[in-house]
Amino acid sequence: MRNIRFITLVLIILGGALSRLIPHYWNMTPLIGMALFGGAHFQNRRTAMGMVLAAMILSDLFIGYHSLLPLVYALLLGFVWVGTYLKENKKPLLVLTAAFGSSVIFFLITNFAVWLTSGLYPLTGEGLTRCFIYAIPFFQHQLLGDILFTAVFFGGFALAEHRFSVLKKTSASLVA
Repeated sequence: MRNIRFITLVLIILGGALSRLIPHYWNMTPLIGMALFGGAHFQNRRTAMGMVLAAMILSDLFIGYHSLLPLVYALLLGFVWVGTYLKENKKPLLVLTAAFGSSVIFFLITNFAVWLTSGLYPLTGEGLTRCFIYAIPFFQHQLLGDILFTAVFFGGFALAEHRFSVLKKTSASLVA
């Protein structure tokens, strides 16, 4: 029975990653919600990181790769790690705070990297400011998506656990 929980978690992560292939607003993706959810629900941190990374690589086979992808993967693994701290305390305010904070961190680090490596902006304070200002419309979609998908993943699975006892974490569910 514990395999049903594990398989369900894997399918949720895979579904989140594959949903990137469906048309959506720029940057409105389930990535941060998926990473936090994986960290909070898989029993083992390495399993959670492996599943999120594998799902990302799979979806990126279809989307394509770019030079900042290793940074994106590293950030997502960090957000899985953050999610492990939600494992025993999945209160909605705490989960949404983690999503908001992760979204801000992702925005700051990835846009700093764009400024530093893309050649689109001069490597000056003004260039950095311009890079962040131009990224704000994308951040609005990212923040909305991060909060929405985090709520859907955590809330949906909590409802499923309540409805289907086989999904509840037990001391026997060491795999998931």
